[in-house]
Amino acid sequence: MFRAIGFVIGLIAIRILMPDVFHAFEFAVVSFFGFAGEVFATTPTSISQMGSVGIVNYIPPAAPLPSALLGY
Repeated sequence: MFRAIGFVIGLIAIRILMPDVFHAFEFAVVSFFGFAGEVFATTPTSISQMGSVGIVNYIPPAAPLPSALLGY
């Protein structure tokens, strides 16, 4: 909790004492999260949109149970 209070006090001090640094940091953070939002908004909805992979219809077989469970 004290770290969070110290972080907030530090941000306020940077904003008051060095406004250009604060605005540069703010711009960088807003740009990063804007970019992250664009990346996650444009994810493919199926594997066929990921390139030349095509449609995958393979379903692997079920894994065998351990022998200890087969005894019950």
